[in-house]
Amino acid sequence: MKKLMIIMAMAISTIANAQCEEMINRMSDASGNEFYGMKQPVSIKDNEILMMVTSTNNFAFRIQGGFATSCIKENPLIVFLFDDNSTHSVNGDNKFNCDRMAYVVFGKEYRNYDLYELLKTKKLSAIRVETLRNPLDIFIKDTQATEIQLALNCLNWKY
Repeated sequence: MKKLMIIMAMAISTIANAQCEEMINRMSDASGNEFYGMKQPVSIKDNEILMMVTSTNNFAFRIQGGFATSCIKENPLIVFLFDDNSTHSVNGDNKFNCDRMAYVVFGKEYRNYDLYELLKTKKLSAIRVETLRNPLDIFIKDTQATEIQLALNCLNWKY
């Protein structure tokens, strides 16, 4: 029985590893700093969600809002709505911009650790980002939520 459980755990690990290899890539920035990131963002209509992890064990969750009708505030309020109707709010880490881009940094050794735990264990159903005018609301389908959760767990596995 114990051998069967070990074999099953190894098989699940192999499948998860293969999925992660398809989804995650090692990258480097202009300064030569290496990190892991999603090969492709999760596209939700004209919006994109991309996650990456730095060598310091911090995760960046970037939201590119194609439907935003206004510029994004500096350190905007970002509200995460989960499938159990619970919410979690954080302030973004971005500067004021009209590129419709907001991001938040979180992780094991950084602030917003509770967001890190929630994203690993709960499925997202929507994200709201504060802009200068109307908020940007991004509604996430179940398949997209699963992809976001898998990406975070893959990035966590890499580090």
